[in-house]
Amino acid sequence: MSSFLSQCKFMLSILLIYSKPIDASTVLVDKGTTDTSDDTLKTTSIVFTALDGQPAISQTDIKASLSDDKKTLTLVAANSDFFTKRYVVDIKNVKTTDGKDVPAYTTTIDTTDSVRPAVLSYSYADNGLTLKVKFSEPLNSVGTVKLYDGTTEISVSPSFAAGSDEMTINLASSSVPVNKALTLKIFGAVDYNGNVINPNPAELTVMKTTVDTTKPTVQSVEAVNDKTVKVTFSEKLLGNPTIKIGGTTAASVSVDSTGLVYTATLNSAQPGIQAVEVSSYTDLAGNAGDAYTKVVNLQADRTAPKLVSSQVVKINGVENLVLTFDEEVTTQNAITVIRNTDNYVDENNVRKAVGVNVTTDSVNFKLYNPVNGKSKSVTLDISSLPKGTYTVTLPNGLVQDLASSPNAYAEGKQITFVRGTDSLTTKPALTSVDTNGVEVVDNNTLCFTFTQNLDASALNLSNFNINGLALSKAVFDGATNRILVTLAPGANTWTGAHVITVSNIKNVSGLVMDTVTTTETMKENVAPTFTATLTSADVIRVDFSEPVANSTISTVLSGSNFTVKVDGVSNTVAGVYEDSAAGTVVVGNKGYKTVYLKLSSRVTDLTKPITVSATGIVDVDQIGAITSSNVVGNTVSSDVVNVAK
Repeated sequence: MSSFLSQCKFMLSILLIYSKPIDASTVLVDKGTTDTSDDTLKTTSIVFTALDGQPAISQTDIKASLSDDKKTLTLVAANSDFFTKRYVVDIKNVKTTDGKDVPAYTTTIDTTDSVRPAVLSYSYADNGLTLKVKFSEPLNSVGTVKLYDGTTEISVSPSFAAGSDEMTINLASSSVPVNKALTLKIFGAVDYNGNVINPNPAELTVMKTTVDTTKPTVQSVEAVNDKTVKVTFSEKLLGNPTIKIGGTTAASVSVDSTGLVYTATLNSAQPGIQAVEVSSYTDLAGNAGDAYTKVVNLQADRTAPKLVSSQVVKINGVENLVLTFDEEVTTQNAITVIRNTDNYVDENNVRKAVGVNVTTDSVNFKLYNPVNGKSKSVTLDISSLPKGTYTVTLPNGLVQDLASSPNAYAEGKQITFVRGTDSLTTKPALTSVDTNGVEVVDNNTLCFTFTQNLDASALNLSNFNINGLALSKAVFDGATNRILVTLAPGANTWTGAHVITVSNIKNVSGLVMDTVTTTETMKENVAPTFTATLTSADVIRVDFSEPVANSTISTVLSGSNFTVKVDGVSNTVAGVYEDSAAGTVVVGNKGYKTVYLKLSSRVTDLTKPITVSATGIVDVDQIGAITSSNVVGNTVSSDVVNVAK
C-alpha cells in the first residue's frame, strides 16, 4: 500500500514519503484558516518517542504540510525544538485519498548529526554593498563574526536569525574600504546539535568591489488618502527621508519590506491639491539624493477595509486569531466577536455552546507586529475558548482604517478556525512546597514539585543527582508537575544533609528549567538484616545488623513479629525476651540488636530445617531507650533466614 522513508534535514524537519497520495485530514490538523502554515501534526497518526534521553519533541506544535502530489509529508519541529539522536516512529490511522488504510508501521530512525557545518558560498547584493554568506545547514548561532583589513578590525553587525542558513553583512559603511581584499572570520558558529563550524574559525576573503556613485532618485509619489502619501525610491536608503505634505512635515514615516517604498502620514487631513517635498535622503553608499517635489491630489478614503486572510498564531505561547486586511487598520474595543450562546464543534465532533463571550478590549485585541504603530493585521486572544472548530462571522466595526474620517469594517465575512492548546512561555521551576520544592516521602523516596506540567522526558533519571546515589525509578505522582524519585535499595548508607541537583527538566512546551542545587536531610535506606541461632530446644537467638524496634515503637516486639517454621511447619513464638533464659520480656520504646524467641514447641529433630522471618520491625539509631526521633524507619529484610544449630 505504501512505502515509508524517514530523512532528517538539519535536525529541524523530517520527511515521510508514501507511495500513494495521502488524505491530509488523517495526518495533519488543519487550523481552518486561509494560511496553511499554521497546520500541525495529527498526533493520533504519527508519534515520535525519544530513545536516548534527549528532550522529547513537543508533538502538538510540530508543523505539518503535504506536497502537491500528497505523497510527501514534511514535519518541522517548532519553537526551540529540534530532532536529535534516535526516535521510535509509530504511524497508524493514516488513509490514502481513496479512503484505504495505510498499514500501521513502526520504525526507528537515527537523526544523529555529527557533521560540522561549513560555509557553502557567498555572494553580494545591493550593488555589492550587502554580503550574503550561505551555510551548509541551518545554524543555531553564527557565533562571533569579525571583518579585518589586514590586522585592523572593522566593526560589522551581521544580520542572522536562529534556524536560518544565511547571514548578511552590510558593507555600506565608509569604514569598509573599496576594492580591497578583506578577511571575514566566523568564530564558533554552531548547528542545532552543537557541532562547531569547520574549520573554526571559517575564513573568507571578501571585497567591496564596486563604488556606487549613483544618486538615489524618487521614482514616484502616490496619494493614499487625504493625509497619507507613498514615495518610491530607486534604491534602498540608509534612513528615513524627510517628507513634507503641503508644507507640513509628516508625523510618521515607515518603509515596506522591499526597502524602497516609504509611507508618510500627517496627524490631520489636508485634502486637495498639495505639494509633496522629499529631501535629506542617501543611499547605502552614502550618495545624497536631490530634493524632489511633486503635486498630488489628496482625497478622503471612503473604502472600508476588507479581510485578506486569517490564521491561528501562538504569541508568547498563547493562541491568537490573526486577521489581515487590505490596508492599515486600528482596533476597536467593546465588539463581541463570539457569544457564549454561539456553537463550536469539539474534538469529538460534538456540537456545543461556547459558554464564554469574546469581546474586544485593549488587552485581548491589538495590532499584530506593528511598524511605527501601524499594521494591516490585528490579533485577538482566543485562549479563553475551549478546544474545537469555530465558524465565525466577523462583526461590523471590528476595525477601522486610518482615513481622516475612518471607514469601519462592514464586510461581515465568515471565517473558520481551529482552537488548539496554548504553550507555556516561562521555564519550569521547583515550587516553594516544603521550602525548596523537595519533600522526603520516606527513606527511599523524594517528591519534586514543579510550577508547571512537564514533558515525559522529565522522568529521565539523569535529571536528578542526589549526592551521586543510585536511583531506581522516577514516576509522575498524580499530576505531571509532581515526580516521585526512588533510590536504589541500600544506595544511601548514611543519614544527614545530601546535595541534590535537578536539571534538564522540560515543560510541555519544551522550555528547560534552570539548573537548581539544594540540600535535603535524608536518612539512610539500608534495610536491616539478621541472623538466627538455636541456643536451646525452645529458644532462638536473633542478631540484627543494627538496632531495631517494633514499627510502632511504643509497642513491644512479640510473637506476631516473627514466623518460625520447623521443616515447613509453623512453630508459634510464645514470647520475645532480652535474655537467653527467656526471663526478661522485651519492652516498648527501646532499641535492640539481639532478642531471644521462646518457642511454644520444643525442637526434637535437629536434622530438620528451621527458618525465621520477620515483619513489622524497623531500624532505630541506638540501643536502649528511644523516642520517635530515634526512628530511622527502614523495614527489616523480609528474607527467610535459616537458623544455625
